[in-house]
Amino acid sequence: FVALSAAAYETAQIAVKAVESSAASATGEGLDVPGQVELDPRRVSLVSPRTGGRIERLSAAEGDRVGSGEVVAHLYSAEYLTAQADLAQAERRAGVLAGTPDESGARALAQAARRRLRLMGVTDAEIQRLAAGGEPSATLALRAPIAGSIMEAHVLPGAAVEAGAPVFTVADLSVVDVVADVPEAALPTVRVGQQATIGIAAYPTMRFAGDVERLRDARD
Repeated sequence: FVALSAAAYETAQIAVKAVESSAASATGEGLDVPGQVELDPRRVSLVSPRTGGRIERLSAAEGDRVGSGEVVAHLYSAEYLTAQADLAQAERRAGVLAGTPDESGARALAQAARRRLRLMGVTDAEIQRLAAGGEPSATLALRAPIAGSIMEAHVLPGAAVEAGAPVFTVADLSVVDVVADVPEAALPTVRVGQQATIGIAAYPTMRFAGDVERLRDARD
């Protein structure tokens, strides 16, 4: 402990200022912390059938880029074949009964057959083709729900799958998350919306701009 007189303060030119807390400046040095690149969970989706069957063939592989609605696999499904036959029969019956008191009931059955196919993931264009007398398809097309990259294939051709079973994992990599490991002592300097700059070891000369999207609790 050192005590200084008023004259000593003036001689040493010491200025005293109250301590204030503030967020890290956007133009200052900021924090330099390690982080881990992760997929944005809001931009990840599974390709899965809505009915059980057997994977006849895959039209994509891990690493491929696919568009939204692009066919990535073909499923043989007895339920799908039955649903197509039911639609064809219902449409023929509705045509025969046109103009009779039973027409409305026949049309209702045809609409129900259309809804059943739609719930299996069949496109409206394909349903319309079938309703117009087109040949039934041997397999059900499984389509990518979003545009992105195939991150993982979960099955091989010939595999039996149930409704909802994953076939592919598709991720949109245009936006990713970087989970930063911020020390507890530095947490007061971080806020949602704050700008951040990310560097990656694989590309040491490149920098990527981002911002703090959320603060989450530490995990064990």
